[in-house]
Amino acid sequence: MFRTIAVVVALALAVLFGRAALSSGDFQVESARVIEAAPKDIMPYLDNFHGWAGWWPPERQNHGLVAQFSGKPSGPGAVYDWSTGGVAGAGRMTISAQQPDSLTIAVDQRAPLATQATMEFRLTTVDDGTRVSVKYTGHNGLWTRLRHPLGVDTDALENQLDDALTYLKLAVEGNAPA
Repeated sequence: MFRTIAVVVALALAVLFGRAALSSGDFQVESARVIEAAPKDIMPYLDNFHGWAGWWPPERQNHGLVAQFSGKPSGPGAVYDWSTGGVAGAGRMTISAQQPDSLTIAVDQRAPLATQATMEFRLTTVDDGTRVSVKYTGHNGLWTRLRHPLGVDTDALENQLDDALTYLKLAVEGNAPA
């Protein structure tokens, strides 16, 4: 009886980890908010990592986060390295492209999960301001997929992007909490 249970459990684990190993690891999360401001007034909040502490959730929620800046002060070539013992882990963001209505950031998260991603901000003028949308697309490496064979929960990432846009809205509109 014990041998049968052990074989069934081993087969179930083999299927689960086999599925994880063979999965693509690709994911995508999106969020958007309308901000009562022109795109030119919003872009400085996005293209300068030095100001992200006022609205970016990992900066606000991970006490002890260490941020280091290098490269250009803003725009393409600006680099933001972070590390913390909290859920934000450690990694690097680099602004790779910028247009008046868009910004692309390459994300290389090293911990807690190794993930390579791209974060794209789009600013679209609407009647009551600017629609700011963010799309986060990425790929989890094999080790991450094996550590999380049922898939990485993107709900937390979606909540973080929602929070980021809410805080960005408050900061741009002059209602940022202390």
